[in-house]
Amino acid sequence: MGKIIKGLTFNEQLDFAYVEFDDVFKTAKEIHNVSGEKAKYLGQILAVGGYMTSFLKNSTDNMSINLRLKKGYNLNYFGDGNGNIKACINEVEAGETSKITVIKDLGLKNVYSGSCFFDGGILIGLKAYYSQSEQIFIDFKIEVNEQENKLRAIFYQCLPDADGDSIDYVLENVEKSVSDQLELFKKDGCYATEKQMIFKCLCSNEQIEKVLISVGKKECENIIKERGNVEVICHFCNKKYTYDKKMIEELFKDV
Repeated sequence: MGKIIKGLTFNEQLDFAYVEFDDVFKTAKEIHNVSGEKAKYLGQILAVGGYMTSFLKNSTDNMSINLRLKKGYNLNYFGDGNGNIKACINEVEAGETSKITVIKDLGLKNVYSGSCFFDGGILIGLKAYYSQSEQIFIDFKIEVNEQENKLRAIFYQCLPDADGDSIDYVLENVEKSVSDQLELFKKDGCYATEKQMIFKCLCSNEQIEKVLISVGKKECENIIKERGNVEVICHFCNKKYTYDKKMIEELFKDV
């Protein structure tokens, strides 16, 4: 279980968030069996995604992030209004630039989607997204300690009535350790609330069957002929779903 403590600071001009995702990070590392740079990036997208997910107001709301880094990594994140979050990372061909795409389903008529290209890692990508897609100043500090399974972060976001002094405050403090910044909030912050989050994948047979239907009966039958069954692996939790010939026939019987 992880937690995010949110509130206001600097004369209520800054939205503040403290992320403590030790258990979330440990679970993600174990599921995906990653270390080194991959573990660092996985921790970063969990912290970033968890922070963005904390703004979802309804249990039915959800959001996703895709980050394709020019170094040759593709990361995906998903979170919902109930505090269920998940992420994965895989290697891809290196590119000339990086791209971040954020999709939010808030139960409205249209799903929100925003994306932008950037040059750098995840942290630069998040700043670029907020600046270009949402026109919001944001800054943060993320600490990933792989050996101790610790993932901590601080986020600042300027509110609409914030003045230039608030940005100066952020720039003066954001490079301090996460623990030091948390102590500053305890002294000067207000309206603190806490939200629990957990690394949990909600994949199911029903969801996988919808995927197979979208693939089509003919393609599924061809896979059965070649391999004897259709196997689908969830990239978020590595759970395997296996369908034999009889199960595929039953699936498409009423389609």
